[in-house]
Amino acid sequence: MLSGFGLPKPFISSITGTLMRRIVNYVVNNIREHLMLYIVLWSLLALLDILYIVFF
Repeated sequence: MLSGFGLPKPFISSITGTLMRRIVNYVVNNIREHLMLYIVLWSLLALLDILYIVFF
């Protein structure tokens, strides 16, 4: 775990970087899943509206 000119790499920054990366990945995946669900539900509502307009 040496970096640069033989200086020890700080262990806390490695943990913090990994933790931040996991948090960011979790948030991005959560936003992506909710966006897909939002699009599907609004598309279903639009389809129901079209069917209602055409048949009633």
